[in-house]
Amino acid sequence: MSLPLEDRVALEALCYRYNVANDERDADAYVALWLPDGCWNGPFGRYEGHAALRRLIAELDANEAFAGIRHWPNNIVIEGAGDHATVVLDNLLVQATPAGPRLASLSRSEASLVKIDGRWLFRERTIRLVEPVS
Repeated sequence: MSLPLEDRVALEALCYRYNVANDERDADAYVALWLPDGCWNGPFGRYEGHAALRRLIAELDANEAFAGIRHWPNNIVIEGAGDHATVVLDNLLVQATPAGPRLASLSRSEASLVKIDGRWLFRERTIRLVEPVS
């Protein structure tokens, strides 16, 4: 059984809200998208639980290297059934600079999500940077 269209749309919107909350460094909005024991794994480490996810946003906010960054999601693949789903997508991170936009990184995100009381939430999200070609 596949996910109904309304769930697919809700999952895509959730991914966009995740990116906006991250880009705006809005820890409250960001944490609200996660299960209480949700886990983010990525190039900066592992952050498990709401307190750790808040710390992730604070660390990004404090790092000048991430100023002006915006996520640009692409190639979204949504699969699942019932109250469980996976979302895989590519993210371009674009940074606004005085010289114009600069591609900061390219990554692939794999997430598992659950639907609780009609609302989709992240259980786990793993980010892997795409390695440059030599």
